Amino acid sequence: MLKLQFRDRRQEAIWLVDPLFTIGSSPENSLVINDSQIADFHAEIHNKNNKVFILSKNKEALLYINNEKTSKAKQLNPGDIIKLGAIELDVIDPQSTQYQSSLGLKPAKAPEWKLKSTASWMENQLFPIEGKIVLGREASCDISIPVEHLSRRHVEFEVKGGKLLIRDLDSSNGTYLNGKRITESNVRPGDKIKVDVISFEVIGPQADPNKTIIRSISNPKPSKQKTPNQKAKAQPVQSKAKPKPSAKKPPLASKGKQAWIEEPTISQKKKTNYWWFSIAGFSITLLAIVAFISFK
Repeated sequence: MLKLQFRDRRQEAIWLVDPLFTIGSSPENSLVINDSQIADFHAEIHNKNNKVFILSKNKEALLYINNEKTSKAKQLNPGDIIKLGAIELDVIDPQSTQYQSSLGLKPAKAPEWKLKSTASWMENQLFPIEGKIVLGREASCDISIPVEHLSRRHVEFEVKGGKLLIRDLDSSNGTYLNGKRITESNVRPGDKIKVDVISFEVIGPQADPNKTIIRSISNPKPSKQKTPNQKAKAQPVQSKAKPKPSAKKPPLASKGKQAWIEEPTISQKKKTNYWWFSIAGFSITLLAIVAFISFK
């Protein structure tokens, strides 16, 4: 993203974010320069597909790029010098190492917080946020967008402690965060911000500073899955001594059968009948002997 900066530093650098940015002495211009050598409408700057072109507005308005007079549209690049009459403007890229080195600064890390425009006419341009910046329609704002219903100083962004804070500067038409009008609020990556008809998406660091950090457990529970060593330990140790043979129990006379429940077999019936005949024969013989003795 490019900026225009007066070589004499008469005012703050201006972002080139509009599709059409005009320069001249008339108050209707995006950048008003009160100088006798500046025409009412001196030059135009077109911003398309992240490429910036400048061209003279009329034949009498002198326009020089790097000390070369030009009458046709010419693309601007960081380091170019624009001369309008006696006024000189530098084209700068605030994030370039070349520009920071020219100021005697060490190249800084890329800002973690950015605003990405979602308006089609702004071609998804990115605006880095470092420290504290102001967005409004005034040329002195860090992000200057000359839209009619945008307040001169509309909204302020501040990176503090790794977090991004948004603050409405008593704007006439308000500042909206995710569809809700706010005065001041913390902003998270992915949030949507709307000021007038301009919308932005917030791009933040990968590690969200607002996120709670989960402390790791110092003594985690052992895993249920056993290692080979644990499995070996878990196996019972087998004794070398052989178990003593158990004494054999004598078999039951009935071989496990209950005589008072089960019916007798045929052989058992024969034995029973034999004993009855024997007893009967003995009794008859005994009675015969007794009778014989009695008759004598």
